[in-house]
Amino acid sequence: MTEFLNIKDLFLEIYVIGYTKQGESVLIILKSNVPEEKVVFSCVIDNYYEEVNHTEVLLEDILKGRKLDLLCWSHPCMDHSKGIYEIYSKFCDCNSKVILPCALPNIAKNENDVSDNTYDILESFESEIKKADDCARNTFIYAINRQGFFTKDYIFDSKNCRLKVSILSPMDTSIARQSYDKKYENNYFSAALLFEIEKTSNLSRSKTIETLFKGIFGSDAEDHTIDFIINEYETIEDVNYVKIPHHGSESSAKFINLIGTKEYVDGAYEFKIGTTTTKKVKNQYGFIPSEQLMEKYKKKLSQVWCTNKDIFKAEFNSGVIKTTINLLDMVGETVAYSGNAGEL
Repeated sequence: MTEFLNIKDLFLEIYVIGYTKQGESVLIILKSNVPEEKVVFSCVIDNYYEEVNHTEVLLEDILKGRKLDLLCWSHPCMDHSKGIYEIYSKFCDCNSKVILPCALPNIAKNENDVSDNTYDILESFESEIKKADDCARNTFIYAINRQGFFTKDYIFDSKNCRLKVSILSPMDTSIARQSYDKKYENNYFSAALLFEIEKTSNLSRSKTIETLFKGIFGSDAEDHTIDFIINEYETIEDVNYVKIPHHGSESSAKFINLIGTKEYVDGAYEFKIGTTTTKKVKNQYGFIPSEQLMEKYKKKLSQVWCTNKDIFKAEFNSGVIKTTINLLDMVGETVAYSGNAGEL
């Protein structure tokens, strides 16, 4: 699908939302400010809320009636699920794409460790899928072995721009079927997403492709998913943005092997940002992320931000991180949008 856009600039905004004891959501916005403010693309990965659903508040303010292009429910853990069906109902239509856990129908029928609320969400999505109308068939994508992916071509300022979202999951149909007979931890089904934005130019009859942005969003991916991604990519050298998986826990420590070493260019480190949320857990510290693992990420990234900058003091707070990147000159800035977010 190609869309013509009469714009002169292109900005990427990424919001990472974390809550006090658990829960996260990621909002990705591609927009222009000239000649007028215009949202080009919008995506939500997972959802959670406590008293206020900050994802919903942001969407109402940013989209102003526009619908989501892409909604991803990475896996059925409650801290990534609460309120996601409401996001679907309010902000999606037949032109939206919805990525669901590949074994969703099986999980809903099996005795996997899902809460009653998550089970209700599973059944709500199943009901939508069973409608089997044109809208349902066009909308839902199962996260199976990168076979499901979202691409859209844009033409802006006389240049071609392609947005590609790849679903990174080790699942295939046979493994998904096994969940009828086996009990898996819900993180086993977690997909990661790779976002790539490219600009294509035709010069002297030859086509050149320039990568404007590459970001990987880890959700709760654990070792078997990370092994699959490493096997596919080895490293993702030119990544600009990393949403660190599983709230920065050691169970996803292999993920750091995907990231190339940061480079020192023109007197400064290249723009290479990592973000993480937090979770209250029963380990020796009482929380994740792991402070030791975050120090390792700092050696590969120019900055590492957390939705709660005081987590290593065992203080529990919520916060929203906002990263803005000017894609045409790759100037970026990360700020504490709200709450207790900050750089680690």
